[in-house]
Amino acid sequence: MAEAPPVVGSVPTAQDFENLFSLGKLRTTCNSIRKEIRLLRARDAVDWLDWFLTLDASLEQLREQILEGDYTPTPPSRYELGKSKGAFRIITSFNICDALVYRHISDAALEAALPRKVQGAFFSRRHSATPIGKTFSVSDDDAYLNFFQVWLRYNEYRTHTLLQQPYECLVVTDITNFFESIQHDLLIEYLAPLGLPRKAMGLLGRLLEAFKPLAGHSPNPRVGLPVDELDCSRQLAHVFLFEHDRRIADQFGEDNYVRWMDDQNIGVRTETEGRHVVNAMTRSLSSQRLTLNSGKTKFLAIDRMVVHFQLDANRKISEWDEKHKKVTAKNVEAARSEFAELWAQVSDGPHVNDGNWDKILKRMYGLAVKVDSDLLEDRALVDLVHNPELDEKIFAYFAKRNRFTQLFSLFSSYGEAGESLFEATEVAFFESSLLLDPDGRYTKLYREHALRFAEAGVKSGQSGR
Repeated sequence: MAEAPPVVGSVPTAQDFENLFSLGKLRTTCNSIRKEIRLLRARDAVDWLDWFLTLDASLEQLREQILEGDYTPTPPSRYELGKSKGAFRIITSFNICDALVYRHISDAALEAALPRKVQGAFFSRRHSATPIGKTFSVSDDDAYLNFFQVWLRYNEYRTHTLLQQPYECLVVTDITNFFESIQHDLLIEYLAPLGLPRKAMGLLGRLLEAFKPLAGHSPNPRVGLPVDELDCSRQLAHVFLFEHDRRIADQFGEDNYVRWMDDQNIGVRTETEGRHVVNAMTRSLSSQRLTLNSGKTKFLAIDRMVVHFQLDANRKISEWDEKHKKVTAKNVEAARSEFAELWAQVSDGPHVNDGNWDKILKRMYGLAVKVDSDLLEDRALVDLVHNPELDEKIFAYFAKRNRFTQLFSLFSSYGEAGESLFEATEVAFFESSLLLDPDGRYTKLYREHALRFAEAGVKSGQSGR
Protein backbone atom coordinates (compact mmCIF):
# COMPACT_ATOMS: atom_id res chain seq x y z
CA MET A 1 0.00 0.00 0.00
CA ALA A 2 1.32 3.44 -0.89
CA GLU A 3 2.16 5.57 2.08
CA ALA A 4 0.13 8.77 2.45
CA PRO A 5 2.33 11.87 2.42
CA PRO A 6 2.95 13.27 5.89
CA VAL A 7 0.89 16.21 7.07
CA VAL A 8 2.98 19.22 7.93
CA GLY A 9 1.79 21.38 10.79
CA SER A 10 0.74 21.32 14.42
CA VAL A 11 -1.97 19.19 15.99
CA PRO A 12 -5.41 20.83 15.48
CA THR A 13 -6.71 22.70 18.51
CA ALA A 14 -10.07 23.93 19.79
CA GLN A 15 -9.21 27.29 18.21
CA ASP A 16 -8.86 25.55 14.84
CA PHE A 17 -12.37 24.14 15.28
CA GLU A 18 -13.73 27.62 16.01
CA ASN A 19 -11.88 29.02 13.00
CA LEU A 20 -13.23 26.28 10.75
CA PHE A 21 -16.76 27.27 11.76
CA SER A 22 -16.24 31.02 11.68
CA LEU A 23 -19.18 33.08 10.47
CA GLY A 24 -17.24 34.14 7.38
CA LYS A 25 -16.44 30.58 6.34
CA LEU A 26 -19.97 29.40 7.04
CA ARG A 27 -21.33 32.25 4.93
CA THR A 28 -19.01 31.27 2.05
CA THR A 29 -20.34 27.70 2.14
CA CYS A 30 -23.89 28.99 2.42
CA ASN A 31 -23.47 31.21 -0.65
CA SER A 32 -22.02 28.29 -2.57
CA ILE A 33 -24.93 25.92 -1.98
CA ARG A 34 -27.44 28.76 -2.37
CA LYS A 35 -26.60 28.76 -6.08
CA GLU A 36 -27.19 25.02 -6.30
CA ILE A 37 -30.43 24.48 -4.39
CA ARG A 38 -32.56 25.80 -7.24
CA LEU A 39 -31.46 22.72 -9.20
CA LEU A 40 -32.54 20.24 -6.52
CA ARG A 41 -35.40 17.96 -7.48
CA ALA A 42 -36.96 17.86 -4.00
CA ARG A 43 -36.71 20.96 -1.86
CA ASP A 44 -38.72 22.82 0.73
CA ALA A 45 -38.60 26.17 -1.02
CA VAL A 46 -40.44 28.05 1.74
CA ASP A 47 -38.26 26.70 4.55
CA TRP A 48 -35.04 27.47 2.66
CA LEU A 49 -36.25 30.93 1.66
CA ASP A 50 -37.12 31.79 5.27
CA TRP A 51 -33.67 30.66 6.39
CA PHE A 52 -31.85 32.79 3.82
CA LEU A 53 -33.98 35.87 4.57
CA THR A 54 -32.65 35.82 8.13
CA LEU A 55 -29.20 34.57 7.16
CA ASP A 56 -27.09 36.52 9.66
CA ALA A 57 -29.17 35.49 12.65
CA SER A 58 -29.51 31.92 11.33
CA LEU A 59 -25.76 31.50 10.90
CA GLU A 60 -24.98 32.91 14.34
CA GLN A 61 -27.47 30.56 15.95
CA LEU A 62 -26.13 27.55 14.02
CA ARG A 63 -22.51 28.41 14.88
CA GLU A 64 -23.34 28.75 18.56
CA GLN A 65 -25.04 25.34 18.57
CA ILE A 66 -22.02 23.76 16.89
CA LEU A 67 -19.43 25.31 19.20
CA GLU A 68 -21.46 24.52 22.34
CA GLY A 69 -21.97 20.92 21.24
CA ASP A 70 -25.76 21.36 21.08
CA TYR A 71 -26.11 20.83 17.33
CA THR A 72 -27.96 17.65 16.43
CA PRO A 73 -28.65 16.57 12.82
CA THR A 74 -32.22 15.62 12.03
CA PRO A 75 -33.40 12.55 10.09
CA PRO A 76 -33.47 13.49 6.39
CA SER A 77 -36.20 12.81 3.87
CA ARG A 78 -35.53 10.46 0.97
CA TYR A 79 -36.98 9.79 -2.46
CA GLU A 80 -36.48 7.31 -5.31
CA LEU A 81 -34.71 8.32 -8.52
CA GLY A 82 -35.46 5.92 -11.38
CA LYS A 83 -32.78 4.06 -13.32
CA SER A 84 -33.03 1.68 -16.26
CA LYS A 85 -34.66 -1.77 -16.04
CA GLY A 86 -36.79 -0.83 -13.03
CA ALA A 87 -33.89 -0.13 -10.69
CA PHE A 88 -33.69 3.05 -8.66
CA ARG A 89 -31.37 5.06 -6.45
CA ILE A 90 -32.35 6.50 -3.07
CA ILE A 91 -31.63 10.25 -2.93
CA THR A 92 -31.31 11.90 0.48
CA SER A 93 -32.63 15.43 1.08
CA PHE A 94 -31.29 17.35 4.09
CA ASN A 95 -32.77 20.32 5.85
CA ILE A 96 -30.86 23.55 5.31
CA CYS A 97 -28.79 23.44 8.51
CA ASP A 98 -27.70 19.85 8.01
CA ALA A 99 -26.91 20.47 4.34
CA LEU A 100 -24.76 23.46 5.28
CA VAL A 101 -22.80 21.66 8.02
CA TYR A 102 -22.27 18.49 5.95
CA ARG A 103 -21.13 20.46 2.91
CA HIS A 104 -18.90 22.68 5.09
CA ILE A 105 -16.98 19.69 6.46
CA SER A 106 -16.77 17.91 3.11
CA ASP A 107 -15.47 21.11 1.47
CA ALA A 108 -12.76 21.37 4.14
CA ALA A 109 -11.79 17.72 3.68
CA LEU A 110 -11.53 18.07 -0.11
CA GLU A 111 -9.47 21.25 0.12
CA ALA A 112 -7.03 19.63 2.53
CA ALA A 113 -6.76 16.47 0.42
CA LEU A 114 -6.29 18.01 -3.03
CA PRO A 115 -2.44 18.02 -2.89
CA ARG A 116 -2.64 14.20 -2.73
CA LYS A 117 -4.91 13.82 -5.78
CA VAL A 118 -3.66 12.09 -8.90
CA GLN A 119 -4.18 14.23 -11.99
CA GLY A 120 -6.88 12.01 -13.54
CA ALA A 121 -9.29 11.81 -10.58
CA PHE A 122 -12.53 13.80 -10.98
CA PHE A 123 -15.98 13.71 -9.43
CA SER A 124 -18.18 16.68 -10.32
CA ARG A 125 -19.06 19.09 -13.10
CA ARG A 126 -18.46 21.88 -10.59
CA HIS A 127 -14.74 21.20 -10.97
CA SER A 128 -12.97 21.26 -14.30
CA ALA A 129 -11.99 17.93 -15.85
CA THR A 130 -9.01 18.25 -18.19
CA PRO A 131 -7.79 15.35 -20.35
CA ILE A 132 -4.54 13.94 -18.95
CA GLY A 133 -1.28 12.72 -20.44
CA LYS A 134 0.80 13.89 -23.37
CA THR A 135 -1.05 15.21 -26.42
CA PHE A 136 -1.21 12.56 -29.13
CA SER A 137 0.53 13.15 -32.42
CA VAL A 138 1.02 10.86 -35.41
CA SER A 139 4.81 10.57 -35.56
CA ASP A 140 5.18 7.34 -37.56
CA ASP A 141 3.22 5.13 -39.93
CA ASP A 142 2.51 2.47 -37.29
CA ALA A 143 0.90 4.98 -34.93
CA TYR A 144 -1.18 6.37 -37.77
CA LEU A 145 -2.41 2.93 -38.81
CA ASN A 146 -3.03 1.71 -35.25
CA PHE A 147 -4.97 4.74 -34.12
CA PHE A 148 -6.53 5.94 -37.37
CA GLN A 149 -10.07 5.45 -35.99
CA VAL A 150 -9.25 7.53 -32.91
CA TRP A 151 -7.43 10.18 -34.93
CA LEU A 152 -10.59 10.84 -36.96
CA ARG A 153 -12.54 11.40 -33.73
CA TYR A 154 -9.76 12.75 -31.53
CA ASN A 155 -11.60 15.70 -29.96
CA GLU A 156 -14.51 13.49 -28.92
CA TYR A 157 -12.12 10.78 -27.70
CA ARG A 158 -10.37 13.29 -25.43
CA THR A 159 -13.66 14.72 -24.17
CA HIS A 160 -15.31 11.41 -23.28
CA THR A 161 -12.36 9.32 -22.08
CA LEU A 162 -10.39 12.26 -20.56
CA LEU A 163 -7.25 10.68 -21.99
CA GLN A 164 -4.94 12.50 -24.41
CA GLN A 165 -3.24 9.35 -25.64
CA PRO A 166 -5.10 6.55 -27.49
CA TYR A 167 -4.48 2.97 -26.38
CA GLU A 168 -4.85 -0.42 -28.03
CA CYS A 169 -7.15 -1.47 -25.19
CA LEU A 170 -9.13 0.48 -22.60
CA VAL A 171 -10.19 -1.10 -19.32
CA VAL A 172 -13.56 0.34 -18.23
CA THR A 173 -14.93 -0.53 -14.80
CA ASP A 174 -16.59 0.79 -11.64
CA ILE A 175 -17.22 -0.13 -7.99
CA THR A 176 -20.15 -2.25 -6.83
CA ASN A 177 -22.58 -0.27 -4.61
CA PHE A 178 -19.86 2.29 -3.95
CA PHE A 179 -21.60 4.78 -1.68
CA GLU A 180 -23.47 2.07 0.22
CA SER A 181 -20.21 0.18 0.94
CA ILE A 182 -18.09 2.92 2.52
CA GLN A 183 -17.59 2.14 6.21
CA HIS A 184 -17.76 5.18 8.46
CA ASP A 185 -14.89 4.24 10.76
CA LEU A 186 -12.62 3.52 7.79
CA LEU A 187 -13.58 6.80 6.13
CA ILE A 188 -12.76 8.74 9.31
CA GLU A 189 -9.44 6.87 9.48
CA TYR A 190 -8.60 7.90 5.90
CA LEU A 191 -9.58 11.52 6.60
CA ALA A 192 -7.64 11.77 9.87
CA PRO A 193 -4.23 12.55 8.27
CA LEU A 194 -5.75 15.63 6.60
CA GLY A 195 -5.40 17.53 9.87
CA LEU A 196 -9.02 18.58 10.33
CA PRO A 197 -9.99 19.37 13.95
CA ARG A 198 -10.92 16.33 16.05
CA LYS A 199 -14.29 17.87 16.91
CA ALA A 200 -15.03 18.31 13.21
CA MET A 201 -14.36 14.60 12.67
CA GLY A 202 -16.65 13.80 15.60
CA LEU A 203 -19.36 16.02 14.11
CA LEU A 204 -18.94 14.32 10.75
CA GLY A 205 -19.42 10.96 12.46
CA ARG A 206 -22.72 12.15 13.93
CA LEU A 207 -23.87 13.38 10.54
CA LEU A 208 -23.01 10.09 8.87
CA GLU A 209 -24.84 8.18 11.60
CA ALA A 210 -27.97 10.29 11.06
CA PHE A 211 -27.83 10.14 7.25
CA LYS A 212 -26.72 6.54 6.57
CA PRO A 213 -28.91 4.48 4.21
CA LEU A 214 -31.78 2.68 5.90
CA ALA A 215 -32.15 -1.11 6.14
CA GLY A 216 -35.84 -1.49 6.93
CA HIS A 217 -36.44 -2.37 10.58
CA SER A 218 -33.06 -4.08 10.96
CA PRO A 219 -30.22 -2.51 12.96
CA ASN A 220 -28.15 -0.24 10.74
CA PRO A 221 -24.38 -0.78 10.81
CA ARG A 222 -22.07 2.22 10.51
CA VAL A 223 -21.72 1.88 6.78
CA GLY A 224 -22.92 3.78 3.73
CA LEU A 225 -22.95 7.40 2.60
CA PRO A 226 -26.20 9.08 1.61
CA VAL A 227 -26.53 10.00 -2.06
CA ASP A 228 -27.33 13.71 -2.05
CA GLU A 229 -27.60 16.45 -4.68
CA LEU A 230 -25.17 18.92 -3.12
CA ASP A 231 -21.94 16.94 -3.65
CA CYS A 232 -21.42 16.48 0.10
CA SER A 233 -21.04 12.70 0.01
CA ARG A 234 -19.44 12.80 -3.43
CA GLN A 235 -16.57 14.89 -2.06
CA LEU A 236 -15.96 12.54 0.86
CA ALA A 237 -16.21 9.45 -1.36
CA HIS A 238 -13.84 11.11 -3.84
CA VAL A 239 -11.22 11.73 -1.15
CA PHE A 240 -11.69 8.19 0.20
CA LEU A 241 -10.41 6.82 -3.14
CA PHE A 242 -7.24 8.95 -3.28
CA GLU A 243 -5.05 6.16 -1.85
CA HIS A 244 -6.53 3.67 -4.32
CA ASP A 245 -5.82 6.14 -7.15
CA ARG A 246 -2.21 6.47 -6.04
CA ARG A 247 -1.68 2.72 -5.83
CA ILE A 248 -3.01 2.16 -9.37
CA ALA A 249 -1.22 5.19 -10.84
CA ASP A 250 2.11 4.17 -9.27
CA GLN A 251 1.81 0.66 -10.70
CA PHE A 252 0.49 1.39 -14.19
CA GLY A 253 1.22 5.06 -14.83
CA GLU A 254 -0.59 8.28 -13.97
CA ASP A 255 -0.97 9.43 -17.58
CA ASN A 256 -3.27 6.55 -18.52
CA TYR A 257 -5.52 6.38 -15.44
CA VAL A 258 -8.80 8.31 -15.17
CA ARG A 259 -11.45 8.07 -12.48
CA TRP A 260 -14.78 9.90 -12.58
CA MET A 261 -16.29 9.25 -9.13
CA ASP A 262 -16.21 5.43 -9.09
CA ASP A 263 -16.08 4.94 -12.90
CA GLN A 264 -12.51 4.14 -13.92
CA ASN A 265 -10.76 4.04 -17.31
CA ILE A 266 -7.18 2.88 -17.76
CA GLY A 267 -5.33 2.55 -21.04
CA VAL A 268 -3.23 -0.57 -21.68
CA ARG A 269 -1.48 -2.26 -24.61
CA THR A 270 -3.05 -5.72 -24.44
CA GLU A 271 -5.89 -7.61 -22.77
CA THR A 272 -3.25 -9.50 -20.76
CA GLU A 273 -2.09 -6.21 -19.30
CA GLY A 274 -5.73 -5.33 -18.77
CA ARG A 275 -6.23 -8.44 -16.64
CA HIS A 276 -3.25 -7.40 -14.53
CA VAL A 277 -4.92 -4.01 -14.06
CA VAL A 278 -8.21 -5.60 -12.98
CA ASN A 279 -6.35 -7.89 -10.58
CA ALA A 280 -4.50 -4.96 -9.02
CA MET A 281 -7.68 -2.86 -8.78
CA THR A 282 -9.53 -5.72 -7.10
CA ARG A 283 -6.77 -6.08 -4.48
CA SER A 284 -6.50 -2.32 -3.96
CA LEU A 285 -10.24 -1.81 -3.47
CA SER A 286 -10.57 -4.82 -1.18
CA SER A 287 -8.06 -3.20 1.18
CA GLN A 288 -10.68 -0.48 1.61
CA ARG A 289 -13.51 -3.04 1.84
CA LEU A 290 -14.81 -2.18 -1.61
CA THR A 291 -15.58 -4.50 -4.52
CA LEU A 292 -14.73 -4.07 -8.19
CA ASN A 293 -17.82 -4.51 -10.37
CA SER A 294 -16.70 -7.47 -12.49
CA GLY A 295 -20.06 -7.54 -14.29
CA LYS A 296 -19.49 -4.05 -15.71
CA THR A 297 -15.77 -4.46 -16.39
CA LYS A 298 -14.99 -4.28 -20.12
CA PHE A 299 -11.87 -4.50 -22.28
CA LEU A 300 -12.48 -2.15 -25.19
CA ALA A 301 -10.44 -2.49 -28.35
CA ILE A 302 -10.30 0.64 -30.50
CA ASP A 303 -13.40 -0.18 -32.57
CA ARG A 304 -15.37 -0.89 -29.37
CA MET A 305 -14.18 2.39 -27.81
CA VAL A 306 -15.71 4.22 -30.76
CA VAL A 307 -19.09 2.58 -30.13
CA HIS A 308 -19.04 2.54 -26.30
CA PHE A 309 -18.29 6.26 -26.00
CA GLN A 310 -20.51 7.06 -28.99
CA LEU A 311 -17.66 9.00 -30.62
CA ASP A 312 -19.26 9.26 -34.07
CA ALA A 313 -22.66 10.38 -32.77
CA ASN A 314 -21.05 12.86 -30.37
CA ARG A 315 -18.86 14.27 -33.15
CA LYS A 316 -21.87 14.85 -35.42
CA ILE A 317 -23.85 16.47 -32.58
CA SER A 318 -20.92 18.72 -31.65
CA GLU A 319 -20.48 19.82 -35.27
CA TRP A 320 -24.20 20.66 -35.55
CA ASP A 321 -24.16 22.51 -32.23
CA GLU A 322 -21.09 24.52 -33.24
CA LYS A 323 -22.71 25.50 -36.54
CA HIS A 324 -26.01 26.48 -34.88
CA LYS A 325 -24.80 28.12 -31.69
CA LYS A 326 -27.38 30.88 -32.11
CA VAL A 327 -30.76 29.95 -33.55
CA THR A 328 -33.00 32.89 -34.53
CA ALA A 329 -36.22 33.36 -36.46
CA LYS A 330 -34.14 33.85 -39.59
CA ASN A 331 -32.27 30.55 -39.47
CA VAL A 332 -34.54 28.30 -37.39
CA GLU A 333 -36.06 26.55 -40.42
CA ALA A 334 -32.64 25.64 -41.80
CA ALA A 335 -31.41 24.59 -38.37
CA ARG A 336 -34.52 22.43 -37.83
CA SER A 337 -34.05 20.77 -41.21
CA GLU A 338 -30.41 20.00 -40.45
CA PHE A 339 -31.44 18.73 -37.01
CA ALA A 340 -33.72 16.22 -38.74
CA GLU A 341 -30.80 15.10 -40.90
CA LEU A 342 -28.64 14.82 -37.80
CA TRP A 343 -31.21 12.68 -35.99
CA ALA A 344 -31.56 10.40 -39.03
CA GLN A 345 -27.82 9.74 -38.91
CA VAL A 346 -27.52 9.44 -35.12
CA SER A 347 -30.55 7.17 -34.62
CA ASP A 348 -29.50 4.55 -37.15
CA GLY A 349 -26.72 2.00 -36.85
CA PRO A 350 -25.24 -0.65 -34.54
CA HIS A 351 -24.27 1.99 -31.97
CA VAL A 352 -27.92 2.64 -31.00
CA ASN A 353 -28.67 1.52 -27.42
CA ASP A 354 -25.00 0.63 -26.89
CA GLY A 355 -22.57 2.13 -24.37
CA ASN A 356 -23.35 5.76 -23.57
CA TRP A 357 -26.45 5.93 -25.78
CA ASP A 358 -28.42 7.57 -22.96
CA LYS A 359 -26.06 10.54 -23.10
CA ILE A 360 -26.73 10.87 -26.85
CA LEU A 361 -30.48 10.95 -26.19
CA LYS A 362 -29.97 13.59 -23.51
CA ARG A 363 -28.09 15.83 -25.92
CA MET A 364 -30.64 15.34 -28.69
CA TYR A 365 -33.63 16.21 -26.50
CA GLY A 366 -31.86 19.42 -25.52
CA LEU A 367 -31.13 20.39 -29.13
CA ALA A 368 -34.70 19.56 -30.18
CA VAL A 369 -35.90 22.33 -27.84
CA LYS A 370 -33.45 24.74 -29.43
CA VAL A 371 -35.04 24.34 -32.89
CA ASP A 372 -38.59 23.54 -31.66
CA SER A 373 -38.61 20.16 -33.37
CA ASP A 374 -41.40 17.64 -32.81
CA LEU A 375 -39.23 14.84 -34.17
CA LEU A 376 -38.77 13.08 -30.80
CA GLU A 377 -42.34 13.31 -29.52
CA ASP A 378 -43.46 9.90 -30.78
CA ARG A 379 -40.59 8.09 -29.09
CA ALA A 380 -40.70 10.00 -25.77
CA LEU A 381 -42.77 7.37 -23.92
CA VAL A 382 -40.40 4.55 -24.90
CA ASP A 383 -37.37 6.65 -23.91
CA LEU A 384 -38.99 7.50 -20.58
CA VAL A 385 -39.69 3.82 -19.86
CA HIS A 386 -36.18 2.66 -20.75
CA ASN A 387 -34.29 5.71 -19.45
CA PRO A 388 -36.26 7.20 -16.52
CA GLU A 389 -33.11 9.08 -15.48
CA LEU A 390 -33.81 11.33 -18.50
CA ASP A 391 -37.24 12.33 -17.16
CA GLU A 392 -36.32 15.98 -16.56
CA LYS A 393 -34.88 16.35 -20.06
CA ILE A 394 -37.84 14.64 -21.73
CA PHE A 395 -40.49 16.60 -19.82
CA ALA A 396 -38.62 19.86 -20.43
CA TYR A 397 -38.58 19.04 -24.15
CA PHE A 398 -42.38 19.33 -24.14
CA ALA A 399 -42.75 22.05 -21.50
CA LYS A 400 -40.24 24.52 -22.96
CA ARG A 401 -42.09 24.27 -26.29
CA ASN A 402 -45.44 24.70 -24.51
CA ARG A 403 -46.69 21.34 -25.79
CA PHE A 404 -49.11 21.02 -22.87
CA THR A 405 -51.44 18.55 -24.56
CA GLN A 406 -48.61 16.18 -25.46
CA LEU A 407 -46.93 16.48 -22.05
CA PHE A 408 -50.15 15.63 -20.22
CA SER A 409 -50.73 12.70 -22.56
CA LEU A 410 -47.17 11.43 -22.08
CA PHE A 411 -47.37 11.44 -18.28
CA SER A 412 -50.83 9.88 -18.27
CA SER A 413 -49.71 7.15 -20.68
CA TYR A 414 -46.65 6.43 -18.55
CA GLY A 415 -48.80 5.95 -15.44
CA GLU A 416 -51.41 3.89 -17.25
CA ALA A 417 -48.76 1.62 -18.80
CA GLY A 418 -48.23 0.02 -15.38
CA GLU A 419 -44.56 0.98 -15.24
CA SER A 420 -42.92 1.87 -11.92
CA LEU A 421 -43.51 5.57 -11.34
CA PHE A 422 -40.75 6.95 -9.15
CA GLU A 423 -41.08 10.00 -6.94
CA ALA A 424 -38.34 11.85 -8.84
CA THR A 425 -40.27 11.38 -12.10
CA GLU A 426 -43.46 12.68 -10.49
CA VAL A 427 -41.58 15.74 -9.24
CA ALA A 428 -40.00 16.31 -12.66
CA PHE A 429 -43.40 16.24 -14.36
CA PHE A 430 -45.05 18.77 -12.02
CA GLU A 431 -41.92 20.95 -12.03
CA SER A 432 -41.93 21.05 -15.83
CA SER A 433 -45.67 21.83 -15.80
CA LEU A 434 -44.85 25.18 -14.18
CA LEU A 435 -43.15 26.22 -17.43
CA LEU A 436 -46.36 25.79 -19.42
CA ASP A 437 -48.90 28.34 -20.59
CA PRO A 438 -51.85 26.00 -21.28
CA ASP A 439 -55.33 26.95 -22.42
CA GLY A 440 -58.25 27.01 -19.96
CA ARG A 441 -59.21 23.36 -20.36
CA TYR A 442 -55.72 22.04 -19.76
CA THR A 443 -55.08 24.49 -16.93
CA LYS A 444 -57.96 22.83 -15.14
CA LEU A 445 -56.74 19.32 -16.05
CA TYR A 446 -53.24 19.99 -14.68
CA ARG A 447 -54.64 21.45 -11.45
CA GLU A 448 -57.00 18.54 -10.94
CA HIS A 449 -54.23 16.05 -11.69
CA ALA A 450 -51.93 17.72 -9.16
CA LEU A 451 -54.68 17.67 -6.55
CA ARG A 452 -55.36 13.97 -7.11
CA PHE A 453 -51.66 13.23 -6.71
CA ALA A 454 -51.48 15.25 -3.50
CA GLU A 455 -54.46 13.29 -2.15
CA ALA A 456 -53.04 9.97 -3.45
CA GLY A 457 -56.09 9.68 -5.64
CA VAL A 458 -54.24 8.49 -8.74
CA LYS A 459 -53.81 4.77 -8.16
CA SER A 460 -52.31 3.71 -11.48
CA GLY A 461 -48.54 3.64 -11.02
CA GLN A 462 -48.45 6.44 -8.42
CA SER A 463 -45.65 6.14 -5.88
CA GLY A 464 -47.93 7.19 -3.04
CA ARG A 465 -45.31 9.52 -1.65
